[in-house]
Order: sequence, then structure tokens, then C-alpha cells
Amino acid sequence: MRKSFDFSGMPGVTWHQLFEEWGSAIQKMAQWPLIRWLTPAMPVNLIMGDGRLVSCIEKNGMGMVQPDAGTKSRFSGVVLPDDLVLWRTMSFPDLGSNELQEALVLDVMGASPFPPDDLIWVSTPLRRGDGKVKTSVCMTSRKIVEKHLATQRTVPDPSKAFEVWVNAPAQTDLMLIPGFGEKSRKKLSSRGLRVNLALLSLLTVTCVAAAITPTWQLRMRALQAVQDYEKLHSSAVPAVKNREQLLMLESQIEQIKVQIEKSIQPEASLSSLTQFMPDEAYLTGLQMQGNKITLIGLAPNAALLMQKLSAQAGVKDVRAPTAAVKARGTDRENFNIELTLETVQGGG
Repeated sequence: MRKSFDFSGMPGVTWHQLFEEWGSAIQKMAQWPLIRWLTPAMPVNLIMGDGRLVSCIEKNGMGMVQPDAGTKSRFSGVVLPDDLVLWRTMSFPDLGSNELQEALVLDVMGASPFPPDDLIWVSTPLRRGDGKVKTSVCMTSRKIVEKHLATQRTVPDPSKAFEVWVNAPAQTDLMLIPGFGEKSRKKLSSRGLRVNLALLSLLTVTCVAAAITPTWQLRMRALQAVQDYEKLHSSAVPAVKNREQLLMLESQIEQIKVQIEKSIQPEASLSSLTQFMPDEAYLTGLQMQGNKITLIGLAPNAALLMQKLSAQAGVKDVRAPTAAVKARGTDRENFNIELTLETVQGGG
């Protein structure tokens, strides 16, 4: 009893059925136009039943007779006379491929007049229509075929294995009977197909490589540019830091310059005060805090002194934090005057 396995949720599918489906799929792939186009055509020189020599090319088990009968070919064969074969037309319901094949085998075995071990048969391509499948089956005996081949050994190069063909009914094409000398031709044809597929694959890879090479080069250039930028950035980091430090130092220097320009130079301040102060007034104390100056001293008239100082260029905000007091034993007044002296640049 054949054991069943579960394939992807399909219970009841057996290994045997799976292999049959794969075989059927491969046979269908062999019919693809691309595969047929890549398969080298190997002509076969055939001896017809009336002695004529024709050349044909096989396509899917059927032979198309070529107009040039003298084509040179390394393969030879014979076409069985019509009196050596039996033809039977069969009709079946439109079943699946496996069921059709089983029904065809049963029908042939039941209709064949030859022993099973001596029977040779081949069917034409299935024809579907009106819900039925029709085909024609050629049946003959292996002994009859071998006897007929023996009579054809008078042709040139009799050492080669002959292929066996028959005339298809109601058709101008010939049909191959497998199992004789066609193996060498099919082997060579399969080898040519593999070579063509390899060449086609190589051509496809070359075309794809040629198509993607510019894009690949651009990508490599972009990656190289990124790497170069990163290297340049890494090497520039110390210089950038030094530049930032230099800018900070320059900013600090500018700030210092501004502060220096705003500050009062003592020697210049003393020189200005010497010019501003009248001869009858003299200082007993002097305080300098930035550009603010506090004057302490004696003058005949403190108010008049303040007016004179306020009238001087570069002097502003003149005020007396305390009132002037008459000095004891003298005609002068004690004064305490605060003023703001504008920036005075020292002479060179």
C-alpha cells in the first residue's frame, strides 16, 4: 500500500504523484519558445518506404520534412512502410494529464495484437475539442521493426544506429518512434542546449554588469568622497580648534582695547587737571576711580571753581557731595568736588 504524505496542506498527495507532476512540468517547459529556440536543430536523413531520401528536423516528437533532401547529416533513420504499422484513433473524456495517460495505456494494451514485451507504440499530440480528447496511436512489433532495419543496412555507414519514424495519418509530418537510434542525436541536442543556455546566461550577466557598472561607479565615488571628507574633517579638527581659540583671543583683545580706551591715563588726567585748576586754588587730596575723579582742596570761591571746571571741554557731571566750608584762619574755602573726565589719550 502506497503511503501518503501531507505537502503544504494538501493531504493525499503521494511522492509518486509529485514526481509525475514535476515530470509533466519539465515537459511543458521544454515546449517554451525560448527553450525550443535555443535547442540546436539536428537534421536526420530518412529513407522513405519507397526508397526516397528525405531530410527532416524533429520538433516535439514530430518531424518536419525539409525541402533540401540532400542535407548532410550525421544522423540517419528509416520511415516504416504503412503496411508494417497499425493505427488506432482513440477518444477520451477531458481528464487530467495523468488520468489520460493511464487510460491511453490501458486502451493500447487492450487493442494491441502484439505481445506486451514485443509491442512498440507511440501516439500523436492530444487534440482537445467538444469536451473530449482525441489522439491517434501507432502500434507495431519490435521484431518487425528490427527485421525491416536489417534490410536497410546497405546504405552508407551502416555502423550508425538508425532512427525509426512513421508517417502520421492525415498529416504531412513524420512521427518518431523512440527507443532506437535517436538517443545520440538527443544527447548532442541537449548538450547544445546547455551550451546555448550558458552563453545566454553569460550574455545576460554581461549586459546586467554593463548596465549597473555606471551606477556602481557613482556609488563607489560617493562613498570615496564621504571617506575623504571624513578624513579631511578629522585632520582639520585641531586647526578648527586653534582658529576658535584665536578668535576668542582676538575678541578678548578687542574688549581690552575698548576698556583701555575708556579708562583714564593718570599722567594725562593730571596734566588736564593742572590746566583746568586756577593758580589760586590748590589740592590737598586727589582720588581717581576709572574716569571719575574726586578733588579735595582749598580755593577762594568753591562755587566759582565748580563753574570753571564745568565749562572745560572733557569735563562733565561736576558736583559737590558736601558744601564748601570756610577754612579757619584763612580767606579760602574747603571744597570737595566730584567730576567725570572724558577719555584722555596719552601723548606719544
